[in-house]
Formats: sequence, C-alpha cells, structure tokens
Amino acid sequence: MNRKLEEFVKPLMCFEPAHDFSHIERCVAYAKKIAIAEKFEQSIELVTYATALHDIGLSKGRKDHGKKGARLAKPFLEEIQKFSSVEIDEILFAITYHDTNRPPKRTLLLDIVQDADMLELFGPIGIMRAFQSKP
Repeated sequence: MNRKLEEFVKPLMCFEPAHDFSHIERCVAYAKKIAIAEKFEQSIELVTYATALHDIGLSKGRKDHGKKGARLAKPFLEEIQKFSSVEIDEILFAITYHDTNRPPKRTLLLDIVQDADMLELFGPIGIMRAFQSKP
C-alpha cells in the first residue's frame, strides 16, 4: 500500500476496534492473493485501493457504510489521478456493495473485496478481535 493511500485510510479506521487499520492491511493481503489466484486481469493496484477503502464509511456509522465509504472515496480517487473514470466507478461499486449479499450485479472486483473481508473477519484474528470489541 502506498503512503498516500495509507494516510487517507488510517485516520478513518479508528472508530471500531474490530475494524482498525490492521483489518485493512490483512484484507489487502488476502485480496492480492485472491486476485492472483482468480487471474484478475486488471491491476493489483485496483484491488489494493478498493480493498483498502472498503470500510472507510464506518467512520460515519455502521448503517450503509458501503455507500458512505464510496462517497468518501470518490474525491480522493479523483484527486490522485491514478485511475480512469471507468476504474474509479468499478472501485466505488465494490466499496458500495461489499457489505450486501444482493448487489445489482456481480463483478470480480466486488467478489475479491467481499471474499477478502470475510476471510479476515472469520479468520482467527477477526474472531478474536470481535470478541474483544464487545462489552
């Protein structure tokens, strides 16, 4: 993950103990492995950004955090000028629908982000963190 992306995401990932920046780092690591295994034909950088940004909406509350996150991510993605408008839309779609089982369509990027998130949350570290975050 590059410094600019990390500097944008890190302050937005401090509102839930089970969803801190370490969660993002683990998700990105899973997502890269999944993308390679699935032969994702676009760049790994696209996967990295979508996955790193997927939970930033939690800084605005849990309800609809995917949609909130996409709204937060859009100006950042446009400002850094790394991706085409089509790629930005693809990243925003994955962020928007990563937290639902019924997106309007399936994309490989969305599937990668969702799978990485689930692997992290239901893996040993995710389960331990979830128990620690409960009163």
